[in-house]
Amino acid sequence: LDSTLVVWVNEMGDPTPHSFAPMPVTLIGDLQGTFNTGRVVKVLGAPMNNLHLSILQAMGVDDQSFGEPGHSSGPLWQLLAS
Repeated sequence: LDSTLVVWVNEMGDPTPHSFAPMPVTLIGDLQGTFNTGRVVKVLGAPMNNLHLSILQAMGVDDQSFGEPGHSSGPLWQLLAS
């Protein structure tokens, strides 16, 4: 798993009212030391596009946004290894 990232996402955070927030995401793997692993991170209010952008950048893609313009405010710095 040193050079692998498995992303598991549930499409609903709370199934009773069919709400997408908060949406649980599990990242398994390390992508060669890119992410700080072995912990729980709460990122409230960030668009899901920021997670996708963080993964793209961890894989070496030098994009500054993901998806629809304006729906990504940058990578999730909370995930990055220090």
